Amino acid sequence: MYTRKIGKSLKSSARNIVSIGALVVLTGCTSLLKTAALIDVHESFDEQNYTETLAHIRKAEYLSDLDPLLLAELIYIKARSFEAMGQEDESIALYSHLVSVYKSSQYSSLAKIRLK
Repeated sequence: MYTRKIGKSLKSSARNIVSIGALVVLTGCTSLLKTAALIDVHESFDEQNYTETLAHIRKAEYLSDLDPLLLAELIYIKARSFEAMGQEDESIALYSHLVSVYKSSQYSSLAKIRLK
């Protein structure tokens, strides 16, 4: 009887360890996905492929739990892309959003410069 209780307890502990391990792996994968998405955004922007940049930004925005600073960076690059494509209304709206919502970020300061 005592042996069965120990066996059940060990099985339960093993399941918990596996669950925690899976969570750690998934969390790491999410972090890698965010990093890869940001790299794709910057590479396409640097290559002046703004349509592709916007597509990469859309993918990055779907990742959960984006850090506010990362989100502000994506919005800034999106605004720069629209500006480069001649879509002034979209870029102004995004720059204004950065200034009002992300007041203390470096991207707010950069957006203020672009709005002048």
